[in-house]
Amino acid sequence: MKKNIILTILMLTLSLAMMAHSGKARFHVIIDTDGGPDDLRAISLILSCPEFEVIAVTTSDGLLRPEESYVKVKSLLKDFGHEGIPVAYGKTANKNESQCHNTCIAVKWGNEDKIDVPSAPAAFELLKYEINNEDEPVLLICMGPLTNISEIVADESLSSQISKIVWYCNDAKAKSGMNYEKDEKAAEICLKSGIEKLIISSENAPGLVVDESFMSSISNIKNIYAGKIVTSHDCAEVKEKISNKFYKLWDDLLPVFLIHPEFFELVKSENNITFIQPLPLVNSEEQIKNAYFEIINSKYSKENKVFKSFPLSSELYADDISADVDEIIARYGISEFRAGVLTNELHGHLGIYAIIGVKMGIRVRQYFNIGVDEIHITSFAGSNPPVSCMNDGLQVGTGATVGHGLINISDETVKRPEAIFEFKNKKVRLRLKDEYWDLIKADVQKTIKDNGNLTPEYWSSLRLLAIKYWKDLDRMEIFEVTKIS
Repeated sequence: MKKNIILTILMLTLSLAMMAHSGKARFHVIIDTDGGPDDLRAISLILSCPEFEVIAVTTSDGLLRPEESYVKVKSLLKDFGHEGIPVAYGKTANKNESQCHNTCIAVKWGNEDKIDVPSAPAAFELLKYEINNEDEPVLLICMGPLTNISEIVADESLSSQISKIVWYCNDAKAKSGMNYEKDEKAAEICLKSGIEKLIISSENAPGLVVDESFMSSISNIKNIYAGKIVTSHDCAEVKEKISNKFYKLWDDLLPVFLIHPEFFELVKSENNITFIQPLPLVNSEEQIKNAYFEIINSKYSKENKVFKSFPLSSELYADDISADVDEIIARYGISEFRAGVLTNELHGHLGIYAIIGVKMGIRVRQYFNIGVDEIHITSFAGSNPPVSCMNDGLQVGTGATVGHGLINISDETVKRPEAIFEFKNKKVRLRLKDEYWDLIKADVQKTIKDNGNLTPEYWSSLRLLAIKYWKDLDRMEIFEVTKIS
């Protein structure tokens, strides 16, 4: 009875945060990883889910060296377009490499070109900075040795801002296993602290295996996060282990538990350490796997406030757009398409700069990996068309509307398709590259020359150009992205 009461309280604690911030991230998390394939899966799962806001990622000395994991994580975030999530590596704690080092290093997390490793570890400095600048309690999701986390725990001014530590370990006392043994001193500091520790294990669930069937189900989910899991695991070293059913849901079980605690049971709880396993029911393993697939496909689940689901069928759209609907969605995703539709309905016509604003707004949300209504904008597009039309797209793409007081139009004399975006303690500038702006201006001038200015023929030609740019311009290529702070 006592265990059931404790688990009920825990489940309520995990769910009540969502009620306080409807439509926004439920968990404000820092991830610490040692670079294992299960960590890649877990991080992809977390990044795909709107319930999580990832404040920062740090790397510890475990399956890979901290510097090696740093490169892996940076390449993953770059591939996802989430470069705004800060990363730092921690100190080396072990003399020897792990036995799985060669397998882990072979896993391709992303494009590692032009990723420079800082000259010194800075995990503690990053953790301290981000925790101090976070308004919400921080949840630490730990996927390796607790070296970095122990430094935070030892600082009372920081540890008081930590809500929980979530860690994978098969020992109910959390005093064995690779994550413990790689840095026992750090683990003991964390385990003895007053911070609540949730220790998750899949030891009692032999069916939670990452096998060919599991990978096939992931491959059927068509988004960048599921695709990354599939392509990263498509190397000889990993495929051999998958065929031998070596991999289980280990660290990737952590986000599944946080989103769906109802599929788990509390085994033991004492001294701020709660040991949790999947429910020992006939269908619990299948439920957990289905929850896993649901989470990784949940990116856009909170965007609609009026629609049950946004209309995506091409036959619902105007004749000159319907032929391109499927291609636009396939290339740029539902979120950009949805914002494009809503913007142009609001805007009163299909506008080129309105589309640019949409793409810029979605790109900056992707950069920080955040939902709508969480960012402040200073736009340099002015208040006079046509460039100012970009502001409508920015508002819909980000949710930073005039009504929310989140968009400001700069009074600088020179108007241009550019904006500064501020999210918490971070600022970034996005600017339409000159080659694309020159192309747009030339096309608009030709339209005026051929049809006259603001004539019915002008608007018809402009509409076709807007559709063309909507379809052809990739938000990952058309903007200069400059980090300010």
